[in-house]
Order: sequence, then C-alpha cells, then structure tokens
Amino acid sequence: MEEKSWGNIRTLKANLIHFEIIFGLKVNFPKSLLVAVNMAVFWLVEAVVMLNCKISHIDFVYLGLPIGWDPPQFSFWHSLVEKIRKKRKGWKSKILSMGGRLYAC
Repeated sequence: MEEKSWGNIRTLKANLIHFEIIFGLKVNFPKSLLVAVNMAVFWLVEAVVMLNCKISHIDFVYLGLPIGWDPPQFSFWHSLVEKIRKKRKGWKSKILSMGGRLYAC
C-alpha cells in the first residue's frame, strides 16, 4: 500500500499541471473528484483542500456510467438501458425512410 504523504499529493498536482502544459488542456480542479479507499477522513479533507477539488465516494458516475455499483442488480442497468433506448429511438427515426418510419411504429 502506498504511504499517505504530502509529497504524493504534491506530485499528483504537479503531474496534472504538467498534463495541462503538454496537451494544452485545462484540468478543472473544482469539478474534479478525489476518491479514497481506506484513508482517514481528516487526511482526505486536507488533501482535497490542497488539490482544490471535491470528495467523492466509490459509487459515482463517470461518462454516464455508474462506477463502483453492483452490476448484478437490475437497478444498476435500468438507467443505462433507458438512455440507450431513448438514443436508439431518435437515431432510428433520423435514418429511416418515411415508409420505414411508418413500419417501425
């Protein structure tokens, strides 16, 4: 297990700043989340202050997909299936001919 130290936090922030410089992209620290596992809360709070980000838990959404949730549960897949269903409905109506649209209904 990696030792918790301020050096690690400073290195993390330096790497993210180097990423900004090299790729010309901006890391939005206030929108960023720090997720910690097996870490004391007081230390996590201090790290969040230093990084100027937010604390999150292991159950969060990344790019519209739930991370850290229990996949075998139906509720895990329900929102994803509904999103795909809505996208598919709009997609089908855009590429089908008028006759195809009538048939698909």
